[in-house]
Amino acid sequence: MMDSVPVEEGFRAQQSFGFAMYIAKDGETQKVRSIHVVAVQPGSDAAKKGLAPRVRINRINGKAVEEFTASFLAGTELNQIFLGRHEGDRVVLEISIPGRAEPKVVTIFQRAIQSDGRGTVLLRF
Repeated sequence: MMDSVPVEEGFRAQQSFGFAMYIAKDGETQKVRSIHVVAVQPGSDAAKKGLAPRVRINRINGKAVEEFTASFLAGTELNQIFLGRHEGDRVVLEISIPGRAEPKVVTIFQRAIQSDGRGTVLLRF
């Protein structure tokens, strides 16, 4: 079993689907090992659909997270899915909520979110 390491620690972007995630990668294969939600923007579509800290993301747009390369660099799948999105864009996630037996599939839409005037970071990996 390979150790998990953070992906591009400290990476920040201004647009998101209203949630931040922690991604662990396999240091040997560079593939995603797991993705967990660490924060959710209050009032976002993600919050309304049940995302919360400790929720595990199992699939993104139907693809198992372990099939993704663990990078948000330009041109990568995760970059194309999560960064630079526009209002109305969507992502379909299969999530596992702690204490709930069955996974849940949710569609989350990118929504315009008001800044709090303090330079809020809406997405952090």
